[in-house]
Amino acid sequence: MRRTFPLLLGIFLILSCNNQDIPTTITGQLSNIQDSIITIELSLDQITRIRSIDYRTEFLIEKDGTFSIPVDMPYPGTVTLISNDYNFIAFVILLQGGEIHLTADCANVKETLEYHGSNSGINTFNFQWQQLNDPAYRELRQNAKSYRLLKNGLDSLQTVSMKMLEDFHSTEKLNKEELLWLRSKIQYGKFVTLNRQAYRLKAQPGDSNYQLFETLNLEDHEAVLISPTYVNVILDYILYEVNAKGIYYSSLEDNSEYFETFYQVIRERLTGKVHDVMLSIFISNLLNDFEEGAPKFYERYLVDCKSPDMIKKTSAVYDEHLEIKNQNLSDNVVLMSTGQEEPLEVLSRFENQVLLLDFWASWCSPCIYGIPHTKELAGHYKDSAVSVVYIGYDDQESSLINAIKKHQMDGIHIILNKAETGTWRKEFSIRGIPTYVLINKEGEVIPMNNPHQLNEDTYTIIDSLLSTGL
Repeated sequence: MRRTFPLLLGIFLILSCNNQDIPTTITGQLSNIQDSIITIELSLDQITRIRSIDYRTEFLIEKDGTFSIPVDMPYPGTVTLISNDYNFIAFVILLQGGEIHLTADCANVKETLEYHGSNSGINTFNFQWQQLNDPAYRELRQNAKSYRLLKNGLDSLQTVSMKMLEDFHSTEKLNKEELLWLRSKIQYGKFVTLNRQAYRLKAQPGDSNYQLFETLNLEDHEAVLISPTYVNVILDYILYEVNAKGIYYSSLEDNSEYFETFYQVIRERLTGKVHDVMLSIFISNLLNDFEEGAPKFYERYLVDCKSPDMIKKTSAVYDEHLEIKNQNLSDNVVLMSTGQEEPLEVLSRFENQVLLLDFWASWCSPCIYGIPHTKELAGHYKDSAVSVVYIGYDDQESSLINAIKKHQMDGIHIILNKAETGTWRKEFSIRGIPTYVLINKEGEVIPMNNPHQLNEDTYTIIDSLLSTGL
C-alpha cells in the first residue's frame, strides 16, 4: 500500500492547493429580510480540528438586502450564515476560492435559495437533496421499528440519493472534488446514522448491530482528504475498536491506556493516506487538549506518518502547544478555591453581586467558541456590580489551565474536581455544556431562555437585575 503514496500525495495537493490563493467572498441578495446583521460560523479545520475564535463574525446587510463577506479558511470547509432574527439561514460548502453568490426570498428560503458562481454546483445539489432527503430520513427514523428495518430503509434512501446525484451531474457537470464530496456524504452518512442508532440501543462491542463496520471501506484515500463524513465514520470505527477492548475515555481520569490503544488501532488497521490523516487528527486533538504525554506521542507520530503535508499541518499545532504550556498564567487570572464548600456557599463570597457562571471544558468546542462572547460580556459590565466566573467542569486541571492561557481567559476561575463536578451538576441542573447560569444579588438562580448561549436577552436580564437591585 505504501507504493501508492506518491500518487495519493499528488491527489491531496491538487485538492488542497486548487485555487487556495484566490480570495473567497460570499455575497448575497436577499428580499423580505427584516434584519440588518448576518452572523457567520466557520467549520473546524479537518486535520487540526481548529477554528479561529478571532475572525470577524458579524456583517452588515444593506437596506437593499445585499451583503458581502470575505472568508479566510482552509479548504474543504463549511460556512454557516444566520441573520440575527433567524429569518435567513444558509450553509455554504467551500472546496476552493472564488466568489459565491446567494439569492433568496426570506419569506420562504427553502423554496427560493439559489447559489451562483464558485462552489455553486456542490451547494445547489446539497440544498436540493436535503429538501428531499431530510423529511424522508426523519420519517424513517420515527417509523423503523428495528435496527434491521432502519438499515434497509437507509439502503433504499441511499440508492435514490445516488440516482439523484447522477442525474444532477449529467446536466450540471460537477467537478471531481464536488462529486467526491457529495458521493461520500451520501455513501458514508448511512454508517454515521447506524452507528448512532447502535449507541442509542446501548449495543455492546461485538453486537450484531455493529456489523456495519464489516462493510466499511477503510482505504478510501481520496475521500479522507476531502469528506468530513468519511472522517467521522473512520473515527467511529476506531472508537469502536478501542471500546471493544474494554477501554473507554474518561474526562477526569488517567487516559494513557486509552490513547495508546487508539494510536495502535490506527497503526494496525489503517493504511496509506487514511492512516496518515487519522493519525494527524489524533495527534492534533492530543496537542489541542494539552493531554499528558502528547509530546511523546508526537515524536512517535513523526516516524509513523509518511505524509509531509500532514506533518506540516500538525507541526504548527505542536509549536503552539509547547509555547502555551511553557507560559505562566497571566496576573489577571484568579484561581478561586472552593474550600470543599457547597456551591452556593462558595458563590456567597460574591456579596451584593450579580453572577454569570460559564460552565466550560477544554475539550468542548462550543464552549471554546463561546469564550469571546463571555469575555465581551465581562468587559461590558466591568464597572458594574456583575462578576463573571468561569467554572472548569468535567475536565482535568492541567488541560483547563493550559486552555485558560491559550484563550487568554482573564478573570475568576473555579476548577472543579470529580466529586465537585457531580455536586455542581446537580445543584445547577447542568445537562450539557456550555451552560450559562445567572444568579441575582440574593443568591437566586434566574431562568434564562437559552442557558447554552449568550445573546441580547442575557444583557437585558442582567440590566434588569442591576436596575431592581436584586
